[in-house]
Amino acid sequence: MTIFSLFRFARDLNAIDESLPKVSLDSFQFSISMVACMIVAAIVNPLFIIPVVLMMLVSIKTRKRYLVASRQIKRLENAARSPVYSLLADVLNALPTVRYVSYEKKMQVHFIISFS
Repeated sequence: MTIFSLFRFARDLNAIDESLPKVSLDSFQFSISMVACMIVAAIVNPLFIIPVVLMMLVSIKTRKRYLVASRQIKRLENAARSPVYSLLADVLNALPTVRYVSYEKKMQVHFIISFS
């Protein structure tokens, strides 16, 4: 189980390493193009700045909501894939209760059994 997790982690890192430079370059080029278009449009028609600012605020709010939802979906997806991760998340969420009823040793034994 540990070796499989290590290979999966290495494969995921490799995928990120391969796609990150291309995505970063595309994002940078798109941002520069958008800023240049807005500057040209603002020079031609200064009233254009008002809707641009409003659309930027809406897009920033939408982006924040999307990132929160995306993180939650990825967390749920990872929890469904990995029983060890699921166990760890459950124990961490219930940590005050585990400490209150003095189950630390039992949880350690349960965790060691889950890893073997």
